[in-house]
Amino acid sequence: MNTDQPSPEPTETKPVRRKSSGAFWGLALIIVGIVIIAQQTGLLSEHFNWWALFILIPAFGSFAGAFSALQNTGKFNAAARSGIGGGIVFLTIALMFLFNLDWELYWPVVVIAFGFSFFLNGFETGKGAVSLVTVSLWIGLGGMFLGLGFLADNLHWLDPQAFFGNNQWWAVAILIVGVGSLINALFLAVRTGKFFGVALAMATFGLLVTATGVVAYLGISWNLLGPLLLIVLGISIMLGIFTHKK
Repeated sequence: MNTDQPSPEPTETKPVRRKSSGAFWGLALIIVGIVIIAQQTGLLSEHFNWWALFILIPAFGSFAGAFSALQNTGKFNAAARSGIGGGIVFLTIALMFLFNLDWELYWPVVVIAFGFSFFLNGFETGKGAVSLVTVSLWIGLGGMFLGLGFLADNLHWLDPQAFFGNNQWWAVAILIVGVGSLINALFLAVRTGKFFGVALAMATFGLLVTATGVVAYLGISWNLLGPLLLIVLGISIMLGIFTHKK
């Protein structure tokens, strides 16, 4: 009796999707090569900082990682958002060096890029950490507001001090983060039916940041900020005790 059984055929493994990543790297090298040739042949100005092209390498790498994450999961997940955000930051810095922009005027563009990166990461979905993660959305909005305000002031598009009627207009960016965190805390408390744990922690953070923003915007003495923050922390502790008992 022949007990030998045919050995199972080896299953084909799907190749790792590296073509898209390779395409990004190939495109980056092509661009670098073209720009160097243009620089050496005089097609580009001598003030064109071609060495800044190397900053594009991590930018293309971040975009490639984001594209691969989208391909592998089919979702705009944290890896994809982080890749896009990081790529935008590196790309912004590279372009500023490449075109020799005046950093005294255009530095707010980098702040806007960082703010947009935080903003993208504020769209996380999931359990528990969702509200903590979405704080980055408000941080991103505050950062973009701050960058746009300083950029408009530097380029004389708009006078933020006259528009907001306050020399401390930049404090609005702090208030965006604080009030946004309070909104998140309220949303989480309504969704879970309890004002404890993450919701209380977020509300405390929101109150602390909002208090700082109010002091800054109104020009109140910073000596009052410390006691004010202690009062906020005391209220949060009392709320935590009473809501936990319920």
